[in-house]
Amino acid sequence: MPARREKLTGSHRHDNTQASFADPQNELAGQQLRSAKCGTPPAPNGGRSDRLVSSDDLEKAVRRAILENRLIPKGTTVVVAASGGPDSMVLLRLLAGFARDQQWRLVVAHFNHLLRGRESDLDEALVASEARRLGLVFERGEGDVKTHAKQRGLSIEMAARELRHDFLVNVARRYSARCIALGHHADDQIETVILRMLRGCGSEGIRGMRPSVPSEIDKSVLLVRPLLGISRKAIENYAAQKRIPFRRDSSNATIDIARNWIRQSLLPLLEGHGYPSVREAILRMADLLGAEADFVTDTARKLLARSRRPQFDALHCAVQRRLIQLQLRELGVPERHDLIEALRSAPEKLVTAPGGICLWRDAFGLLHTKKSAAPGFNPSSVRLPLSGTRGKAVFDGVTVQWRITENRMSGADIKRVVGREFFDADSVGSEVVLRHWLPGDRFQPIGMRESAKLQNIFVNAKVPRPERYNKLVAESPGHGIFWVEDLRIGDKFKVRPDTRRILEWRWTRETPQTRP
Repeated sequence: MPARREKLTGSHRHDNTQASFADPQNELAGQQLRSAKCGTPPAPNGGRSDRLVSSDDLEKAVRRAILENRLIPKGTTVVVAASGGPDSMVLLRLLAGFARDQQWRLVVAHFNHLLRGRESDLDEALVASEARRLGLVFERGEGDVKTHAKQRGLSIEMAARELRHDFLVNVARRYSARCIALGHHADDQIETVILRMLRGCGSEGIRGMRPSVPSEIDKSVLLVRPLLGISRKAIENYAAQKRIPFRRDSSNATIDIARNWIRQSLLPLLEGHGYPSVREAILRMADLLGAEADFVTDTARKLLARSRRPQFDALHCAVQRRLIQLQLRELGVPERHDLIEALRSAPEKLVTAPGGICLWRDAFGLLHTKKSAAPGFNPSSVRLPLSGTRGKAVFDGVTVQWRITENRMSGADIKRVVGREFFDADSVGSEVVLRHWLPGDRFQPIGMRESAKLQNIFVNAKVPRPERYNKLVAESPGHGIFWVEDLRIGDKFKVRPDTRRILEWRWTRETPQTRP
């Protein structure tokens, strides 16, 4: 973990900052938070997003959401996560207004990601100033997100989330807080649902964020989202009406980030091409799927609790999947679709899950574990001639497809996608060897100045030891390793401006490794 510091800032110095205020537009509106019950309650002013919502309506809607969904118990300590943006600053002001009546003790927490230089420092200064003005305790933390992302093999967004979440939970523990209040709103929910749809999630994922959910780090701490049914426009309108200071995150302007592209390009495109109510439709779909997901989960939990269970094959496939999913969650095993399907379709067969744990299910759907054999190096390999312009091979459960084309791509066209990479075909050569990691292997990932032991690269990327032995490696005979499954490409084989031919390399691991 990168070094970071957390401290009370009663005597912390802050630079003066020129905070911005929301600029009210002609059409500013919001929706009341969806109830946790089945169905969607009417939003303020009939739920239309093209009507103004008064500050009183928004305050009533948020208060009602907190009380009806029992998000924050009376008399508890609440950590309010404040980034300095409009949503978190409005949330802070609202909770501060409710605190006396509800007997809450608020702790304002801000995490500096150290990504935007002075901008990040000004965000922190604004939050600290507002906390001081409200007479609230202020806690701050910071972390080297870029280093953490590199060490863990994560995107910048995911690395920032990990460090921020860890900081917030630590603050909650220190103050014995039961809740961490987050500023996610209805537009965040819409973007989340679309992202999960694109990833192929099931109903539990497509339902989006829940108003209240236990922290992944500490189940005794709840993450609550009082603004989840309020639109971004309504929040900014409220900030303008109440003159609540906030700052804009300049990184939200770039469309290279998927969430920003959805917000700035995809949704406006759909609204302008025959789907003016697409936002409401997505929220409605998430609500409907969420209710169905709850029903399937409840059915699966009841079956797990019974002493006499029906035959697994007699159950609906949705219940079968949820039964396996719930048990994997209890075991702390990643709930991957391929693993669930392997267990569902292969009774009485051992399936090796990530981390090397061996599982099998019985005729009633219960999972059992079996200690796996000590992992070891696998010497098997296959030679793959790159003759012609395209080809395909299957090796140890992984399907590899390749295609060679003339270089008509610019650097901007080469974007990393899961299961696909591009190489300089002439650097790779006319034949490659597909194999597993072997002792003494060295590899120079793109961006590194020299090669390193592949074992050390696996360790830095946090690849569990049992998984290392299953990772595929592609080697150009006499020239070295150019590809390691799920890691960065080899630096010597990258596409350069003078590249004449491009090797497009795709791979799919069909199912987890199974043993009869």
